[in-house]
Amino acid sequence: MNDIFGLLLFLLSTATLAQTPITSEGLHPLPKEDARQLLQGATIAFTSTKGNQLRWKNELDGTMFATSLGPSGKNNTKNGTWKIDDKGRFCVSIDWPSNLEEWCRSIVKEGGSYYLVRKNGERVSELSVKQ
Repeated sequence: MNDIFGLLLFLLSTATLAQTPITSEGLHPLPKEDARQLLQGATIAFTSTKGNQLRWKNELDGTMFATSLGPSGKNNTKNGTWKIDDKGRFCVSIDWPSNLEEWCRSIVKEGGSYYLVRKNGERVSELSVKQ
């Protein structure tokens, strides 16, 4: 009987943990105001999952002028927008000549580095932020 009770407790605790959003290595996303303070007016640089090196400045009015350097050396520039949504995620929209890039990612801090992470906690890339 104790074995069944112990198994039930284990299964209940596992189910509860499975419903808790977990980010990379148990790190928690920056709160909305911390993310806004970090990113507003900052110059942003990171490498996308496709290998493009992206760079722009987050203007105070929510606009940006983005540059993308692809792995093949192809360079693109385009206007876009950025914001911190109600969940505290960093959201970007850039209408590149070949595709519309739109995403929202949480930001976690580990040591002195910031990372973009997906909803499931998977790290997308390291984010360079300079004021």
